Amino acid sequence: MRMPPLPSPPPMLTPEQMAQRVVGDRAPEVTRPIVISPYDSGWPGRYAVQERLIRMTLGPAALAVEHVGSTAVPGLPAKDRIDIDLIVANPADEDAYVPALASAGYTMRTREPH
Repeated sequence: MRMPPLPSPPPMLTPEQMAQRVVGDRAPEVTRPIVISPYDSGWPGRYAVQERLIRMTLGPAALAVEHVGSTAVPGLPAKDRIDIDLIVANPADEDAYVPALASAGYTMRTREPH
């Protein structure tokens, strides 16, 4: 089977771009070792709880809520952190969704302006 050419990897972020992503007291770069855990069959359930909370909190403003990353792949060892991709109409309009998520207990740690 022949595969089409894969896209080039994205360029590395500059230190300035890395700093722009940081929200709050989070370090701009990984400062501790990343621990990979064996697959946990509870990860999908943990995601489902968070998905319901996000959808209840944002209502129709949550255009999509998806379980992404390594914990979303059955059987795959991963870091024990549930990654959730939230799509809103205008991510730059943080006032439209960040305060509601904060009231539900979430903390914004990274923004991706690039």
